[in-house]
Amino acid sequence: MQAKANNTSKLPVLSRREVEDIKSKIDADKSYLGQLDRSPSDDPGTHLPAKQVVEIDTGAVESRIRRNEKALAAMDPANQKLSGEQRKKSESRYFQLKDIIVKKMLTREEMDYFPSANDGVKQANYELAVRKATEAGYEGSQEYNVSAQEFKRLGRLLWPEDPEMCSLSKIRPRGNATSGRHFAKV
Repeated sequence: MQAKANNTSKLPVLSRREVEDIKSKIDADKSYLGQLDRSPSDDPGTHLPAKQVVEIDTGAVESRIRRNEKALAAMDPANQKLSGEQRKKSESRYFQLKDIIVKKMLTREEMDYFPSANDGVKQANYELAVRKATEAGYEGSQEYNVSAQEFKRLGRLLWPEDPEMCSLSKIRPRGNATSGRHFAKV
């Protein structure tokens, strides 16, 4: 059981929207299967269910239902309850990761930098932002991506009703510089 618990702790946690999407897909597939067993009530000439008139292979639909139900069981935040001590450790880790990630992110202004063939300052700012993003530990690195995924997973697990708690764009810092895309009002 311990090995299984460690395996599920590495799985992502679905957002509320993703959970609702999967549930609606399961419901749609079950409805489809149910329609195959009923005779159509609006066509008086048809008395047999579709399954008895035409051979229909439902294996793929049934397999998709099982696969989606298994995914929900493993990744729905409602199925992953944390004890008091686990929640405390997870919250501590969440805020620790948030501090680490914010320091390694490009600022909102750096994200807006773009190359410029005519303006040497804009080009230099863009190149600096690209170098920063591709440095070890920063946004372009595997280390950063692992931390970001863990941050998002913990945010969804701890606060499933609040999608902003796992949003990287909400924690992106603001910088001092301007991107060059903003114009001063005269």
